[in-house]
Amino acid sequence: MDFKESLCESCGDVCGDMVDCRVWIYQGKEYTEAPKAMIIDAILREVYGGPKTSSERAKSVDLPENLKIFLRLSANNRQTKIR
Repeated sequence: MDFKESLCESCGDVCGDMVDCRVWIYQGKEYTEAPKAMIIDAILREVYGGPKTSSERAKSVDLPENLKIFLRLSANNRQTKIR
């Protein structure tokens, strides 16, 4: 599964700063939201793809830096509005 990031104005409006969002690349096309067919394919591969080794099941995922920034800025923006 391939993806890249691009500037997202709507998320920037939410958090009050510039932020990048994920662009999904599926079957050669770019999507700003995860395509349904890609999600279905991933589910079917997981269900019918055969048994997983313990290292594949225990694989951890790090939170991407752009999401960390968005969440931090969103929280700061909410706190400013509350005061």
